[in-house]
Amino acid sequence: QAVPCLADGGAALAVDPSDASRVLTKPNGHGEVHRLLHSSGLAAKLHGDGCTHLVFFQDTNGLVFNAVPAALGVSVRRGLALNFVSVRRRAGDASGALIELVRERGGGDGGGRVLANVEYNQLEPL
Repeated sequence: QAVPCLADGGAALAVDPSDASRVLTKPNGHGEVHRLLHSSGLAAKLHGDGCTHLVFFQDTNGLVFNAVPAALGVSVRRGLALNFVSVRRRAGDASGALIELVRERGGGDGGGRVLANVEYNQLEPL
């Protein structure tokens, strides 16, 4: 299934340079696994079978497997719904990064903070 491409950090839709009425699309990527787990019924089956934790490995660095047991143990012990494992990123690397996004107060809200995985092609616009 294809999803619309975004052109910038402001989430503008990317359009075909030769036909501005055509929105560019791309494969759904990593997010597709969540939809498939739900739509196939596998998530419900796993839950029904008593599965309480699931590990997603979406990386090309095989050494990260060494950290999975520890990360899973921390998640269980602390009751985490989500946990990240990351390695140091060098500027310019074609890899995403965990960053804290901060929204300043203003416009009637109190601002806020969130830790998010941001893809490498979106880091510079931020």
